[in-house]
Amino acid sequence: MYKITLYDHNLSPICDGTAFWFVEDLSAFEEKWLPLQCEHDVSTVEKYYRSKFGEIISDWYSDIADLNIVQKADSKIISKLDYTYKNKEIVLENIYGFETKLEFDELKIKLRFLRYADD
Repeated sequence: MYKITLYDHNLSPICDGTAFWFVEDLSAFEEKWLPLQCEHDVSTVEKYYRSKFGEIISDWYSDIADLNIVQKADSKIISKLDYTYKNKEIVLENIYGFETKLEFDELKIKLRFLRYADD
Protein backbone atom coordinates (compact mmCIF):
# COMPACT_ATOMS: atom_id res chain seq x y z
CA MET A 1 0.00 0.00 0.00
CA TYR A 2 1.10 3.58 -0.65
CA LYS A 3 0.83 6.57 1.65
CA ILE A 4 0.57 9.90 -0.15
CA THR A 5 1.31 12.98 1.98
CA LEU A 6 0.35 16.38 0.55
CA TYR A 7 -0.06 19.88 1.94
CA ASP A 8 -3.67 20.48 2.97
CA HIS A 9 -4.76 23.66 1.16
CA ASN A 10 -8.15 23.56 2.88
CA LEU A 11 -6.91 24.42 6.34
CA SER A 12 -7.04 27.88 7.85
CA PRO A 13 -3.97 30.11 7.47
CA ILE A 14 -3.23 29.79 11.18
CA CYS A 15 -3.23 25.99 11.24
CA ASP A 16 -1.10 24.49 8.48
CA GLY A 17 -0.93 20.75 8.04
CA THR A 18 -0.72 17.80 5.76
CA ALA A 19 -3.31 15.31 4.56
CA PHE A 20 -2.76 11.62 3.93
CA TRP A 21 -4.24 9.26 1.36
CA PHE A 22 -3.72 5.52 1.49
CA VAL A 23 -4.02 3.80 -1.88
CA GLU A 24 -3.20 0.42 -3.34
CA ASP A 25 -2.79 1.64 -6.91
CA LEU A 26 -0.94 4.87 -7.76
CA SER A 27 -2.31 5.01 -11.30
CA ALA A 28 -5.90 4.87 -10.00
CA PHE A 29 -5.08 7.69 -7.56
CA GLU A 30 -3.49 9.76 -10.33
CA GLU A 31 -6.49 9.24 -12.62
CA LYS A 32 -8.77 10.91 -10.07
CA TRP A 33 -6.31 13.35 -8.46
CA LEU A 34 -4.61 14.94 -11.49
CA PRO A 35 -7.77 16.44 -13.06
CA LEU A 36 -8.50 18.18 -9.73
CA GLN A 37 -5.18 20.04 -9.72
CA CYS A 38 -5.39 23.67 -10.75
CA GLU A 39 -2.94 25.26 -13.18
CA HIS A 40 -1.30 27.12 -10.32
CA ASP A 41 -0.55 23.84 -8.49
CA VAL A 42 1.85 22.47 -11.10
CA SER A 43 4.68 22.39 -8.54
CA THR A 44 2.78 19.87 -6.38
CA VAL A 45 2.22 17.60 -9.38
CA GLU A 46 5.91 17.89 -10.29
CA LYS A 47 6.97 17.10 -6.71
CA TYR A 48 4.55 14.14 -6.61
CA TYR A 49 6.17 12.57 -9.68
CA ARG A 50 9.71 13.28 -8.43
CA SER A 51 8.80 11.47 -5.18
CA LYS A 52 7.10 8.64 -7.05
CA PHE A 53 10.29 8.00 -9.00
CA GLY A 54 12.54 7.84 -5.93
CA GLU A 55 13.46 11.35 -4.77
CA ILE A 56 12.84 12.20 -1.10
CA ILE A 57 10.72 15.34 -1.42
CA SER A 58 7.71 16.73 0.40
CA ASP A 59 4.87 19.14 -0.27
CA TRP A 60 5.61 20.66 3.14
CA TYR A 61 8.25 23.00 4.54
CA SER A 62 10.77 20.22 5.16
CA ASP A 63 12.02 17.36 3.00
CA ILE A 64 12.39 14.84 5.83
CA ALA A 65 11.76 11.22 4.89
CA ASP A 66 8.65 10.95 7.11
CA LEU A 67 6.93 13.58 4.93
CA ASN A 68 8.02 12.11 1.59
CA ILE A 69 5.05 12.49 -0.76
CA VAL A 70 4.94 8.88 -1.99
CA GLN A 71 5.84 6.13 0.47
CA LYS A 72 5.32 2.40 0.21
CA ALA A 73 5.08 -0.01 3.14
CA ASP A 74 3.30 -3.11 4.30
CA SER A 75 -0.18 -2.53 5.64
CA LYS A 76 -3.02 -4.50 7.15
CA ILE A 77 -6.72 -3.65 7.03
CA ILE A 78 -7.98 -4.04 10.59
CA SER A 79 -11.69 -3.50 9.94
CA LYS A 80 -14.13 -2.32 7.29
CA LEU A 81 -17.40 -0.42 7.50
CA ASP A 82 -19.68 0.16 4.52
CA TYR A 83 -22.68 2.46 4.52
CA THR A 84 -25.28 3.00 1.80
CA TYR A 85 -27.86 5.79 1.96
CA LYS A 86 -30.74 6.46 -0.44
CA ASN A 87 -32.02 9.99 -1.11
CA LYS A 88 -29.48 11.47 1.30
CA GLU A 89 -28.91 15.18 1.89
CA ILE A 90 -25.75 16.35 3.68
CA VAL A 91 -24.23 19.72 4.50
CA LEU A 92 -20.44 20.11 4.42
CA GLU A 93 -18.79 23.02 6.20
CA ASN A 94 -15.20 24.16 5.63
CA ILE A 95 -12.84 25.74 8.17
CA TYR A 96 -14.24 29.21 7.37
CA GLY A 97 -17.84 28.19 8.06
CA PHE A 98 -18.96 28.14 4.42
CA GLU A 99 -21.55 25.43 3.85
CA THR A 100 -22.26 23.35 0.78
CA LYS A 101 -25.47 21.34 0.53
CA LEU A 102 -25.20 18.09 -1.39
CA GLU A 103 -28.04 15.77 -2.41
CA PHE A 104 -27.51 12.14 -3.42
CA ASP A 105 -29.84 9.61 -4.99
CA GLU A 106 -27.46 7.05 -3.55
CA LEU A 107 -24.46 7.67 -1.31
CA LYS A 108 -21.94 4.92 -0.58
CA ILE A 109 -19.32 5.42 2.12
CA LYS A 110 -16.53 2.88 2.57
CA LEU A 111 -14.33 3.19 5.66
CA ARG A 112 -11.18 1.17 6.12
CA PHE A 113 -9.20 1.12 9.34
CA LEU A 114 -5.65 0.03 8.71
CA ARG A 115 -2.22 -0.34 10.19
CA TYR A 116 0.37 1.14 7.86
CA ALA A 117 4.03 0.31 8.41
CA ASP A 118 4.74 0.85 12.12
CA ASP A 119 2.25 3.73 12.51
